[in-house]
Amino acid sequence: MKRLEGKVIALAGSRKLEEISKIITNMGGVPVVRPAQGTVFLDDSSIEEDIRELVAGKYDWFIFTTGIGLDTLYKTAEKMGLAQGFVQAIHQARVAARGYKTVNGLKRLGITPAVRDDDGSMAGLLRSLSLHSFANAKVALQLHGDPAPRLMGFLEEQGAESKEILPYQHIPPNPEVLDQLVNEILKGKVDAVNFTSTPQVRFLFGYAKEKGLLDDMLAAFAGPVVAVAVGKVTGAALKDAGVERIVVPEEERMGAAIVALEKYYQ
Repeated sequence: MKRLEGKVIALAGSRKLEEISKIITNMGGVPVVRPAQGTVFLDDSSIEEDIRELVAGKYDWFIFTTGIGLDTLYKTAEKMGLAQGFVQAIHQARVAARGYKTVNGLKRLGITPAVRDDDGSMAGLLRSLSLHSFANAKVALQLHGDPAPRLMGFLEEQGAESKEILPYQHIPPNPEVLDQLVNEILKGKVDAVNFTSTPQVRFLFGYAKEKGLLDDMLAAFAGPVVAVAVGKVTGAALKDAGVERIVVPEEERMGAAIVALEKYYQ
């Protein structure tokens, strides 16, 4: 018997839905698409201004948290004719990076970060940063559409002057879809929810809290419903939201997360 036989798996993401649905179906499961993440778009309104400031700003630290964010900043600088100045500004500062994709992106630019996370998460990055002094430091912090209050709080406590750079912005998802998914979770109509990014966690649990259903939803995730995270960062977001039982694959891949769920049921 296939291990996902008859299991209804809600897909909270919006990417590679056909591919992931096929994997679930081949394992005997029933995929249902419930996107808990809205549109992600490039914020052109401020990114060029940010690039100019980064090139001229004489920053002491650059903190990069996503590979795609770093790549977007570099490509924008390239279009503006400022690629060399952008890379030179980073070279002249100390650099911290979260995640292997970010580290690989920096290596392509000839940059080795002085600080990196110890486990691929924002908490891991904070642990590594805490070993350094940021008193009176000027810090450029690249994020990916979501604020990072703990990281910003840490820098503020250290006495640093921080500039947030968000190349991308997240638009909230359709509230009707969130309402449908919350109800399906509470009524046991789905067996698992597959999360592929932190905004999905933020939007879904934020909606449940707004409706006064957060405790009920956490109880559902502690009982019949299984939370699946694509990787450690998304898993950490679920943990921060109050979910204790989380299936996370060793390899951060969407397909690997479904395989990990299959093994969990085994």
